[in-house]
Amino acid sequence: MELEEGNKMLRTISIVFAFLMISACVAPEPETTGNEALGETVLEAASESEKTSPEGDYKYTPVRFELSSRDDEPSAEEIKQCEDVGGAVQRAGLAGYYHCVQEYPDAGKVCSDSSECEGTCRTQSSEAVGKPGTGTCQEVDVAFGCFAMVSNGVVDGGMLCVD
Repeated sequence: MELEEGNKMLRTISIVFAFLMISACVAPEPETTGNEALGETVLEAASESEKTSPEGDYKYTPVRFELSSRDDEPSAEEIKQCEDVGGAVQRAGLAGYYHCVQEYPDAGKVCSDSSECEGTCRTQSSEAVGKPGTGTCQEVDVAFGCFAMVSNGVVDGGMLCVD
């Protein structure tokens, strides 16, 4: 009888642990401050004309908020600064701080090293770790998600999940 109760307890603990591990990998639905939300690969808040200069080149300008806690909100001035460069203000990451999320100008470009990207060169392929390969330039300037880095044409280090 004690062995059976012990097995039930172990099974329950295993199920709870598995649930916690899986739920840690699922990001909460992003909240916005009235701006357009971040799409899967494209920021809706910035039209193509806002992202393109007269010369046809989009210049990425990082905007960071000085927030000390999750409960802090960006000021009206910070929100305007973010929107002026084509960003969208939203909560991101497990901690849920507000960020000015912007698409990189080379988002999705095929790459073999982060030196070729405004952000980092990433791949979703975990099978290719340690093998020659290519990736794509990071889509947006928040580092969250699961990916492997590509360095000098080799998928480097294994899958990394950042939240």
